Amino acid sequence: MDFRRLDDRKILITLEKQDMEDFSLSFQSLNITDDRQRNTLLRILQLAMQKSGVSFEDKFLTVEALPYLGGCLLLVTFSEKTKKPKTYRVKRGKTLPYVKFLSVDDLLDCGALLNSEDETLMKNSLWLSGENYFLLMDYPYLSKRQKLLLSQYGKVFENSPATVARIRESGKLIKNGNAMKALI
Repeated sequence: MDFRRLDDRKILITLEKQDMEDFSLSFQSLNITDDRQRNTLLRILQLAMQKSGVSFEDKFLTVEALPYLGGCLLLVTFSEKTKKPKTYRVKRGKTLPYVKFLSVDDLLDCGALLNSEDETLMKNSLWLSGENYFLLMDYPYLSKRQKLLLSQYGKVFENSPATVARIRESGKLIKNGNAMKALI
């Protein structure tokens, strides 16, 4: 077992294969929620604290584990408890609904149904890709009623912007703006 202080906030702990066996740990089953493994990791951190001269008390700890030659590397980063740790969020792209119609007749019948039900779809465009017609919505929400009416004549999808972009790249634009209103 080796302890190396990288800077004022980081320590690298190297656990060899024999160390992992001595502590009854394996990288594949390493789990901080398991009480026995958490206590073992705390013992290792206390050893690191004694040998490196760094105090972890009253500090936030982040422990990252990486496999290393049958053992593992533990990168321990700590920060003051008075500072709020940074939180990072991964933005998910909004889903954009679209409807796939197998024929122009299905598309026209759907338009007539929407008109008879006084249901208006705003901000949409009509595309032809292969032999299928696609009604792309430019907003991320369809009401349950709109989905129900559209699904009677076509298949309603809610996919990522990448799928919609593929249709726009490979298809032919028939009508931009409010395509369903123009059909009626």
